[in-house]
Amino acid sequence: MGRIAFIFGRIFKNDRRHPGVLVEVRKTTAVDIIWNMIKLKVISKDDLNDFLDELKQEMERRTGALAK
Repeated sequence: MGRIAFIFGRIFKNDRRHPGVLVEVRKTTAVDIIWNMIKLKVISKDDLNDFLDELKQEMERRTGALAK
């Protein structure tokens, strides 16, 4: 969970144009939040390079399910 918080902090911390952006991340909802952020083009799959392979695979699986 700490790794996810670190990545979100890195994504939003440097965005001076939107300093009020807050994302509540719980272990049970983290994957869904990340997926929604990808769909909304807030982040890209490339932003997940530092995440675990399991998370990256889940995002790939969901991307493939969208294509069908």
